[in-house]
Amino acid sequence: AVGSAAVQLGRVFGAHVTGVCSLKKAPVVQGLGANRVIDYGAQDWRTEPGQYDVVLDTVGGTHFSNTRHKLSPTGRIGLVVADLPLTLKSAWISLFHQQKVYAGSISENSADLQTLVALCEKGQFTPLIGAVFPLQHIVAAHVAADSGHKVGNVVLSLV
Repeated sequence: AVGSAAVQLGRVFGAHVTGVCSLKKAPVVQGLGANRVIDYGAQDWRTEPGQYDVVLDTVGGTHFSNTRHKLSPTGRIGLVVADLPLTLKSAWISLFHQQKVYAGSISENSADLQTLVALCEKGQFTPLIGAVFPLQHIVAAHVAADSGHKVGNVVLSLV
């Protein structure tokens, strides 16, 4: 549920957020704070007018070559789903372009976690829970998480 977190955090920090999702998920994305929602089944966001300062791909499929024209001159692309070759290619691209591509894991930072906790306490960020599974149904939880069509986080209950 990186996308649901990104929508909320983008709004908290003053971004104009455009969410790209299925028509079925549009009400959820709008409810999280997106200013605009594009149904990827009806239109390709890359053919829409305008540019973005940040593009965050949480499901895979966005590449610098077919997205570069949508970025502002100093725009950034974040690739949440990236294998080692794509991560290395992203670093290589970023060396030679003013626009940057970020991929791979990030390091944990206690200050960022404290900021997130403070936002939760203020009611400005709420993790989106999509499904809760008891621990003995961990296989079903993995199936749901890996489906590519879940809405929100899949949670395992230890109780």
